[in-house]
Amino acid sequence: MATRLKTVEFWFPSGTTANDNTDTALTQITVYLPENSKVFKSVVLEIVAHDRNTTLGDLVRRQCSLQLASAGYSTVNNTNTLGDDGAQIYVQFSGDYTSYFTTNWTGTSMTCDASVLIDDDTTSALTPSFVNISARLLITYEYDATTTTHIKTVRIPLDCPVGAMGTSKPSAVATIPALDTELPESSKTFRQTTLILQGNDVGASTDLTFNMQIDSNTAYASYAYEHNSSYGAMIRMNDTQSFTTNSTHSFYVWCSSAVGNHMQAWLVVTYEFDSTAASDVFVSTMLPLTDGKDFGGTTSGDYNRMTSDLWIEEAATITTKQIAAYLFWVEDYLTAGLYARVGTGSFVAYTDASGAAYKGTRTMMVRNDSAHTLARGKNTIIVDTYATDAYRVGPGLQGFVLVNYTCAKPSGGHGSENHTIQWVLRPTGTADNDDGTNKRYGVSATAITIPETSYFISNVGLEIIRTLSAPGFGIPYGCMPTSVERLAGEGGHDWEVLHHGLGSFSGGQGIYYEYGSCPLVFKRYPSDPESSRLDIETARVYRVVMQFATFPFWQLSALLTYHAITFTVSGTISGSDAGTVNLALNRYSDNEPLLTTSRSGDGAYSFTWYDNVDSVYVSAYEDATHTGRSANGTAS
Repeated sequence: MATRLKTVEFWFPSGTTANDNTDTALTQITVYLPENSKVFKSVVLEIVAHDRNTTLGDLVRRQCSLQLASAGYSTVNNTNTLGDDGAQIYVQFSGDYTSYFTTNWTGTSMTCDASVLIDDDTTSALTPSFVNISARLLITYEYDATTTTHIKTVRIPLDCPVGAMGTSKPSAVATIPALDTELPESSKTFRQTTLILQGNDVGASTDLTFNMQIDSNTAYASYAYEHNSSYGAMIRMNDTQSFTTNSTHSFYVWCSSAVGNHMQAWLVVTYEFDSTAASDVFVSTMLPLTDGKDFGGTTSGDYNRMTSDLWIEEAATITTKQIAAYLFWVEDYLTAGLYARVGTGSFVAYTDASGAAYKGTRTMMVRNDSAHTLARGKNTIIVDTYATDAYRVGPGLQGFVLVNYTCAKPSGGHGSENHTIQWVLRPTGTADNDDGTNKRYGVSATAITIPETSYFISNVGLEIIRTLSAPGFGIPYGCMPTSVERLAGEGGHDWEVLHHGLGSFSGGQGIYYEYGSCPLVFKRYPSDPESSRLDIETARVYRVVMQFATFPFWQLSALLTYHAITFTVSGTISGSDAGTVNLALNRYSDNEPLLTTSRSGDGAYSFTWYDNVDSVYVSAYEDATHTGRSANGTAS
């Protein structure tokens, strides 16, 4: 049995509203997991909701419940207060259902019900009190890759206006590809197609309704986001709907008012396919970027650059599909002259719509499918930004890129190609929002387990979602690094910084998204000789620091993109003195040591390596008079 690891997403249909302190059912879905021998590693139900009450109060309870078939509900109830700061509350919370799935999952599909209960302590709660409830089920599990039918989730970037949205249906902002041909796997069955729209909705004194539509299908219209406080806020909505998959479709977004500037959109597709067919593969990766810190300078020649690496080792032909960057930062008011690009082409200009102060993260996306011509070997995705505004500079700038391509089916079969795992290290759960110091928060020792013996990590990073509770504007909540424990046996107790978080003087209750790549911290493969790198499969404590933040609730996930494609470097030792011959595999371009081994005397040697594009060589040392070096070459 070949055991692999994957993450799939299932979304509950959006639009659910809930009365105050009332357990409210979401629309039932069916979860499909067709593979054999499933072992659940991380299963989390994640909720985003908006409090529309105009008489403001604190949220004193946030509860989510989940049920598989008739197994009975499992409930996660957080009764810690999420404080109001003078505006409607936007909240994210989540519960861990890993053990529940382990106990109750049977077969290849099950119905799944969920419910949400939120309690606002105001005595004048409106009906409904909570609207636009968006719920996502993230399932990370091991499975038997020899199973005939597999399932996967891919994210296809769409697009959004670079300024304010129109107030009526505009021209199409993106084209949804014909999924039958865009996704090359055989015998596909589409289980769910979900549109995602998120961003900061811009401070306004009037309520806002957002619309998404495919062609002339019935448009999805959100419930009105209450704006009596005139603050902008980070929102997320989804529309799960079916459409024909044998043709392209137009995607439209608009708003009831000319706001909703430069938001983000993508399509989530979860589908089954025949893993035994000799068809090509659609590879969809989500890669956190290196920390940007801010927009950069005020001219196109003084930009700030963020990067993310992706090693592509699948068989040719590599065909680039969609590439888009999704950026997040904190700013209290408008930013003039904002520019961004993916790759080295032309910058795209973005216009902030008018509005009052912002709470939660600001957002934008920039898509350019021809920004990089992906090829086998190392690919470095670059994202550049600058802003002519000398005052509003985008503190805490960071984000991720969606990079999609097709390739031939790997010799190791489906699941060995590049794929991104989202492993939730810490959901919101029932945790308090204050550890006593109100600055430092830890995740108990946790290990991410990768079932393959040989694997190569192209990219590893973090997703952090914080819901701040009533810090108030003007209170600095500073730079908030996330770090990981270096154990005593790894060179002494120390804390390695993984990500420098948001930093600003704007604050405010709301939802804050952060992403950060940490390419130098963890071992890239099991026998990585770099002694300073940490083994991601070792249980260790992760720590989030929230300097000056008041009452944050938070969720921490690892985003891990890896493949399990291997090649062989082999040769023969001759002329030794029958002693121990120490061998090292090195990359020719920079002489970096990659692997080491040894053998006794003359004879064959081999290395298992993860790339056959870059030239490598082998050096041998037995003693001062018995040394050797191979010719340069690529792995076979």
